[in-house]
Amino acid sequence: MVLSQSRRCSLQMRASSSEETSTSVYTGELISDLKEKWHAVENKSTVLLYGGGAIVAVWLSSIVVGAVYSVPLVTY
Repeated sequence: MVLSQSRRCSLQMRASSSEETSTSVYTGELISDLKEKWHAVENKSTVLLYGGGAIVAVWLSSIVVGAVYSVPLVTY
């Protein structure tokens, strides 16, 4: 019985370590793919401007949602 429990633990350890390896390989491929796409972009300033505008738009919308959420619609 003790032997079977130790085998279960070792199998679980092996499964998690192989999962971490495949995740790190996928992350490396993703980063290299993003680098290739960034180098292919001709108008980098336009991309940065649109990205910054998108971040500001999300920030402002969160402020508006927070303000609307704080308004009491139903009085008790």
